[in-house]
Amino acid sequence: MPDKRLISGLAILATFLVILMAVVGSGAGKPAYTDVKPEHFDNYIKVEDLYTGRRTVGEDVGLPVVWFRLRNVGDAAVSDVTVRVTFLDSMGRTVHEQEFHPVHSGYDPDGSAKPLAPGEVWQMSFIQFYMPEGVPMTWKTGNARAEVAELSLVTR
Repeated sequence: MPDKRLISGLAILATFLVILMAVVGSGAGKPAYTDVKPEHFDNYIKVEDLYTGRRTVGEDVGLPVVWFRLRNVGDAAVSDVTVRVTFLDSMGRTVHEQEFHPVHSGYDPDGSAKPLAPGEVWQMSFIQFYMPEGVPMTWKTGNARAEVAELSLVTR
């Protein structure tokens, strides 16, 4: 007959393992994210100081460039932002759209990605730009608009 202490120890171990699996499986300790509906984007993020133009120096002269900053105007940390830039011709018609992901909580090899806290501003260096691909020559240089296309908040 097995020792009562052994049975008691195994029961405690089994209980501990069940609790551990429940905690790990629930994602406790990991941040949770909530997608925001498009009609509420302006309550959290503002796209500011959009600049679009063409490179004037270096090997990439003439290629389109994009620069903007994001401001968290909400009361929650923002984990992911996708910004859509729409390039327009001289008549104001859309000739190209491209999305950029300046704030993200996904894969980050150097560990520098972090949520954008309330009141914080994200921006690239003034000497760095996004370089969109596929913008046609019919684009009127500088004629573009930017909007938030997707947004997620840190909820825990």
